[in-house]
Amino acid sequence: MGEHGEILTEDAIQAMELLDDQGAAPADQECCVLSTQAVSGTETPRTIRLRALVGNQVMLLLVDSGSTHSFISASFAERIATTTTP
Repeated sequence: MGEHGEILTEDAIQAMELLDDQGAAPADQECCVLSTQAVSGTETPRTIRLRALVGNQVMLLLVDSGSTHSFISASFAERIATTTTP
């Protein structure tokens, strides 16, 4: 490995591009990733629990680097008088 990183052959670059293209989701589909920690509410080295004040309501946040989307409980959204979109 050189000073600025690994030097790849043209074949290796083409193989990586093919792998990237195969994993791409169609433009009309959205991929949602939700970690098991986010579902269960458990803590791991990839998660952080925080308390937030929204209006006059305290909210417990689970920040998870393995998830791509954010969720809020329907009851909390109702308590802070906000609307959600499915």
